Amino acid sequence: ILPGSGQNGIDLAREVRKANRDVAIMFITKTVQFAINGYEVDAVDYVVKPLVYEDFALKLKKAMRYILLHTEKFIVLNTKGGAVRIGESRIYYIEVMLHYLVVHTKKGDITVRGSMKSILPLLSASFARSANSYIVNLRHVENVKDNTVTVHGVPVPITKSYKAEFLRAFSAYNGVM
Repeated sequence: ILPGSGQNGIDLAREVRKANRDVAIMFITKTVQFAINGYEVDAVDYVVKPLVYEDFALKLKKAMRYILLHTEKFIVLNTKGGAVRIGESRIYYIEVMLHYLVVHTKKGDITVRGSMKSILPLLSASFARSANSYIVNLRHVENVKDNTVTVHGVPVPITKSYKAEFLRAFSAYNGVM
């Protein structure tokens, strides 16, 4: 903010939001009275000075989680019809059948030759294996019950050998850990 411009942090945040809905905004100020305005620009947090290191570190971790959740990562799938670039947020889950990956997406299924070993390094921490043949996008999980995870209305198995790690990843993704 330029001194004498008449613009404050909230005004600037409104301008930023017009241009980009996904930017993480955190206010750091000594003025408590405007904290409520942070909600109207969807601020991640509002930090009041003087800063206490432990509190500030927690707020930064929260901001980093927000950034990770709102940063779209893309992968390229080599299909028979050519290369397809797809954002991770559009993938519901991935299933392995023989030597093929069936990538279940918002626009339908994409089948490519591949293996778990080949696809796992391409995916972010928002994905977790639920079984030997399934990788689930944690952002699309509707519920987890017994040995099943429901992803976009589809029941996907969770096997005993992957259950503990899947639940740990699901909890971490949702900020429980």
